[in-house]
Amino acid sequence: MQKRKYAVHKLFSLIFVSLLSHSATANDKRIRFSIISQPMNAALIEFSEQSGLQVMVNTNHIRDLKSQEVTGELATTEAISLLLQNTSLIFDVVGHNTIVIKQSLATGKDEPLSENLNNQPRASAPTNEVMAKEDEEEDKTQRRRFEKISVVGSAIANQRLESALPVAVYDHEAMDTLGILDGNELVRSIPQMGDMTWNESWIPASSNAARGDVASLNLKNLGASSTLLLINGRRSVIHPTTSTVDDNISTTTFNTNAMPLYGTERIEILLDGAAAIYGSDAIAGVVNVVTRKNIDGAGVQIKYGEAPGTNRSDTDVTGYLGRNFQGGRGNVTLTYNWFNRTPQYSADQWYTATTDHRNFLPGTDLYGSAALDKRSTYTPWGNFIAPYEIRINDQALTSSAGVFHAEPNTSERCIATGQASQCYAAGTTPETYFYDTAKDVTFVTPDVERYNLFSTFGYMMKPELELFGEAALYKAESSYQASAGFFSVNTPVYIAADAYFNPLGATYRDDGAVNPYRISGLTNVPDTGLALELKNYRFADADPRTVNVDNTQMRFLFGLKGWEGDNLNWETALLYSKGTAIDRSENYSVTAIAESLSGKSDFAYNPFNGANGSNSQATIDAFSVVTQRTSESEIASWDIKLSTQDIMPLPAGTLGFAAGFEFRYESLTDDRDPHVDGTKTYTDWYTGYEYASDLAGTSPTADSFGSRNVKSLYTEFAVPVIAPEFGIPFVHSLDMQVAGRYENYSDVGDIGTPKIAVAWWVTPDLLLRTSWSKGFKAPNLEVLNSEGMARYYSYADYLFCEAALRQGRIGSYADCNATYAVTWHISGNENLKPERSINRSAGFVYTPDFLNSKSVRFSVALDTWHISIRDRVGVPLIQEVLIQDLILRTHSERSDPRVFRHEATSDEEALFSGTGIQAIGRVSYIQADYQNLNALEAKGTDVSVDWSLIDPEYGRFSFNLAMSKLISYQQAFTPEQDEIKAAQSSGLLDPFIAVGSDDEVGIDGKKPQWKGTASLSWENKNLLYRLSAQYIHSLFDGKYASGANFKVPSTLFWNASAKYTIRNTGFDAVEAEIGVRNLFDEEPPLNASGDYLANLYLPFSRYLYASAEIHF
Repeated sequence: MQKRKYAVHKLFSLIFVSLLSHSATANDKRIRFSIISQPMNAALIEFSEQSGLQVMVNTNHIRDLKSQEVTGELATTEAISLLLQNTSLIFDVVGHNTIVIKQSLATGKDEPLSENLNNQPRASAPTNEVMAKEDEEEDKTQRRRFEKISVVGSAIANQRLESALPVAVYDHEAMDTLGILDGNELVRSIPQMGDMTWNESWIPASSNAARGDVASLNLKNLGASSTLLLINGRRSVIHPTTSTVDDNISTTTFNTNAMPLYGTERIEILLDGAAAIYGSDAIAGVVNVVTRKNIDGAGVQIKYGEAPGTNRSDTDVTGYLGRNFQGGRGNVTLTYNWFNRTPQYSADQWYTATTDHRNFLPGTDLYGSAALDKRSTYTPWGNFIAPYEIRINDQALTSSAGVFHAEPNTSERCIATGQASQCYAAGTTPETYFYDTAKDVTFVTPDVERYNLFSTFGYMMKPELELFGEAALYKAESSYQASAGFFSVNTPVYIAADAYFNPLGATYRDDGAVNPYRISGLTNVPDTGLALELKNYRFADADPRTVNVDNTQMRFLFGLKGWEGDNLNWETALLYSKGTAIDRSENYSVTAIAESLSGKSDFAYNPFNGANGSNSQATIDAFSVVTQRTSESEIASWDIKLSTQDIMPLPAGTLGFAAGFEFRYESLTDDRDPHVDGTKTYTDWYTGYEYASDLAGTSPTADSFGSRNVKSLYTEFAVPVIAPEFGIPFVHSLDMQVAGRYENYSDVGDIGTPKIAVAWWVTPDLLLRTSWSKGFKAPNLEVLNSEGMARYYSYADYLFCEAALRQGRIGSYADCNATYAVTWHISGNENLKPERSINRSAGFVYTPDFLNSKSVRFSVALDTWHISIRDRVGVPLIQEVLIQDLILRTHSERSDPRVFRHEATSDEEALFSGTGIQAIGRVSYIQADYQNLNALEAKGTDVSVDWSLIDPEYGRFSFNLAMSKLISYQQAFTPEQDEIKAAQSSGLLDPFIAVGSDDEVGIDGKKPQWKGTASLSWENKNLLYRLSAQYIHSLFDGKYASGANFKVPSTLFWNASAKYTIRNTGFDAVEAEIGVRNLFDEEPPLNASGDYLANLYLPFSRYLYASAEIHF
């Protein structure tokens, strides 16, 4: 059963009540209860919510137990007695607000220390007084070992207040319903999560991006770095590798694949701004992983799954092992996981088997469009550039700019005979010979082997003092095959005039022999030959490249917690966690390539043979290198926490209080390969220009290091304002949360964040809740400290499309393919300010009494949220910079000063002839630095419905629906963006060009308006059947040829599973399960480019799985 709780709060006026009233204790409260028979964990949560009391329990003691039904108006002690009936559990009332559940010493596994002592030889028997004292101390010791049934969002154990927090709780049954295997799949299944921008399908050609076994968090679509990940209430270390997949800035995230899912008791998702409680990175919310602990037993599960029709298969072995010692005073628990996934090949699916998508969208005006041809212009046929136009027998061999290429000798374009079965033709390589990278044996998703260990330790040194700790290890090894390498057009390479295979080379070799590779009949090439520039060349004969990525995370925690009296708790802990990512990949040294191309023997590399690939492996090995990027992240902290439920009495109850101090150290190190960081540079022998990167196809990036210290103080109050005993109409009870946090960063200064939340029970079955808070996100250490980097991605340079349209060479922009790799330079900024937010939320939870009975449970919740963020860190969008340059060049005498272009070649001058546009060359680079940019406003709504039914004959039924709507996502326009919109509105900009939108919901293949999941389960005796569905709303991504937005259709994927439990076998339980995801084999939809959306969908359809599990 999936148990979710949602809440939203808003600031109310303070309500003053009579000081003459007093609150009832846990013993004498009489409350109307309605708790159906259900798993004990869920029943205790409902009891806590309905009674307003804290419940503490060792979760190992209630695993696999079911509660009795409790209905009617009862004292809280009567209700809990009925709930625990027919189990070995008993309870104690501690103070006014706490109920402790424990095992009866007569029947439980945890024997009291006094009984163990009785079995040991001793000199004399203890007196009754001594035994009584030992039993009392033992009882206190056991009581301290229990866990509070509560969720993330407050540091105070106050169930009345916690019910007002917007928290979704996912337990194992919820994850099993969807057949989830790792953090990537978990995050994709949560409606409140946005696009998965960091995912396993992200396989860029260079190590400048985060690759490997990585998946991100993205609550409310606010970005991968705006959601905080906690493990047992304390921070996790970030993934050490940065990436520029979010808004073109170098971002960090937490790797959800490192979460120990099998070792998880539950995952709590706080859907509210939480900076006042947890500090930076919690603008969108918090994900807290609560691990299993205090296990006394063992279990193991083996699971296998595969996607039919593909090479993808998963093998998962998970288990747990725990042991109590010293009569339950201590416990050590270990959970473990080994996971292996085979790679999925590009050829496995028709929509990934080719990069030529011209035939992908039949029935649309894009069918056959050149805009869908995503084959690479980097080909084994190459483009060769001579210093001027070359002629052969009075015929032009090259274009006027000296450009020619190789083709098969059967081509009608042949002008001169080439080498082997090739010829030479004028101009650039035609699209007929563009390279389909998917035809190489490449991977869509990697081969992954993952290990996860998580251990907890606890020992009661005395009844009021516990020693506790955690140790965790995550390690993943990923392997990719990427397409054959190339070098960038932004890194020119020249072939010497006396190079062995140069077709415009010297007439004679150094030894006087005739050069057989020089084209015969050349009329304007000197006998000494001419040097050639090589561009757009791919080393196809070098075969696909291998990429290996090793990710590691370690976590160590050591702490003490204590109790003073029944309600004052304190805790202190030291934490150290470190993440390491080592990215090794095969690539080529540009320096060595240049040397090989200009070699004077047949060992030289020959780029003139086209697709024949006659070069030896020894020749290729001479310029091949294995590069390595090593990234490390660290977090070390010491904290002290103090909390109490009753620091002082108030008329409506007791005032809860929490406070804490934390000192935290963070560091981020990025050690780039010497071929990339400027240590080994490439100097072009022809021009003498030095390039910072010596790695083919990889832009330069300097090493970076940053660290900082953070000191934090926080306080929180749980304020009961109105109690049920007051008898105020339409105000059953009213509680407030008031919190504040102060943080001092050594690099970005001081920050303070407040929060106020209100929970108003109008009636016992209707809760209204609201909150207001401020939040912040400190700039990450790379954007603050980076000395500079360059990146290149493919962007459309629409100036060439406009020129082609004016010359009549194309009918519309849709027929233009002017996309190429554009380099942009970016530098860090130590003066960046933190991003600041204001979070507002409001909503209700309704559990109508008339729809709830002894056997039926129903509730509905709706919450709305509104987040305003200012001073967002980013860089201008590169595509919009190019669009701005287009507007300025076509309608004024100006150009965008951030765009630096090459001088136009004679061929490019011809492309602009008669258009009225000044001839320009391609972009050399664009300069854009990190800065605090415009503001963002985002709004959304979350809805949930829960229903369950218990029938004595037919078993238990349960249904859950969770939907999340992104109402708006609006970034304030910059003045430049306003100019672009105005130009398109007035007809100065072609409507095919996609520009920034007033609202980004459901555009550019991102941020769908609706996401949802629904699940239905039926459990009868030993059988459990589950049916679930996942919905993603339609969105727009790209344009039709007409200029209209291209609609990517919505999807609804169905999943089903069946589990059978066998008992009385000598084990505690044996479980077997079979399941299918995407029951009806639906394919992911495609966008206007013919691509599936990897940020929303997985690259396969139906998935089958089976598992077996044994509990000892």
